Amino acid sequence: LRLLEKDNLFGPPRQLLGEVLRSDGDTEGAIRAERRVLDQAPGNISATWVLSTAYLDKEDTAAARALLEEKRAIFATNYLWKHSWALLLAAEGKQDEARQAMDEETLRFADVVFWATTPTADFYALLGENSKALDWLEKAVRNGDERISYFRRNPRLAPIRDDPRFRNIILSVEARRAAGH
Repeated sequence: LRLLEKDNLFGPPRQLLGEVLRSDGDTEGAIRAERRVLDQAPGNISATWVLSTAYLDKEDTAAARALLEEKRAIFATNYLWKHSWALLLAAEGKQDEARQAMDEETLRFADVVFWATTPTADFYALLGENSKALDWLEKAVRNGDERISYFRRNPRLAPIRDDPRFRNIILSVEARRAAGH
């Protein structure tokens, strides 16, 4: 926040702030932050990703679609855009299109890019493929994503919350934290 106090238009900390706000449940704050980034840098794929995900958090698929359609011309071959598009299609209930959009290359991207791993769990949970969703959530935790309050709040993970594996994932993070790791 101090960086933003010094330079209100400095995009990288504002973009990060947007993702933190989104993860903490302040969807409207995240949307405001990411819109400001995109006002200054319309070609920022990371801000586009955070904003589209914030719209999905708000269950506003129309806004997410409008944003991603607007950015399609410049980002259609970008894996983060492709991942966002697949997640949108899954949120819209377009299962066949979603599976086609989440092709093998995009899944390989999600496998190695930290911030795309958890949304892949969201993707599979939305498709009703709970076992795959839990596999990706476990992978996200192994990669260091321990935002258990977000996992509990994330509307896209609702289909897997009552699964014993989900509870075990949460318990394992809590146990590591209690042990000081």
